[in-house]
Amino acid sequence: MKQALLITAIVWMWVTGCGHFCAHAAGNVYPLVAEGEFFDIYADPRIDIESLLSRVNFDYFYQLEMIGPVKEGGQAPSPRQVLSKTLDGIYLEVCDTLGIGLYSFHGNLKIFPDQQSLSDEYRAMFQSDFTERSFYFHETNTLYVSAADLTVGIIVHEIAHVVMSHYFVVPPSAKLQEILSGYVEYHFRKQLGTL
Repeated sequence: MKQALLITAIVWMWVTGCGHFCAHAAGNVYPLVAEGEFFDIYADPRIDIESLLSRVNFDYFYQLEMIGPVKEGGQAPSPRQVLSKTLDGIYLEVCDTLGIGLYSFHGNLKIFPDQQSLSDEYRAMFQSDFTERSFYFHETNTLYVSAADLTVGIIVHEIAHVVMSHYFVVPPSAKLQEILSGYVEYHFRKQLGTL
């Protein structure tokens, strides 16, 4: 029985391309733009990373003592390095807010240019319409977001889903996850003055 389950899991991972290539599971294939401690970030090449950083309050998260600036050879960090470090800082702050120390996690973030592109990806994956601006899919270990609609509230909300889905042996119900993710979003928006 255990062998059959193991073989099934290996075949599923091979067929779905899970692992390093999970971010490419359905429709759009985007290049890897940054690698962080907790996320590999894939994005449409047309996305302006500096604009994206300003919308997620990178200056607040990037200055956290725990992540600090990244300098290579005495040079200022690139926007891609800042993006990966900022996402690491956000992840750690969400873990702290939830009171969950999940430091072994590593997943993917796939950034689409707009909600329509995100909706097309969702439709390719699930054969269903999608009108939201982001979602997390546990089976591919990937966050999917629309760059045009991205805010710190959206990213912390989805990262809260990630943390809960990976921390608990049996993940909390969808309703409880939404309540806790909503709390995390509220906490960050209040802290950053964006309520």
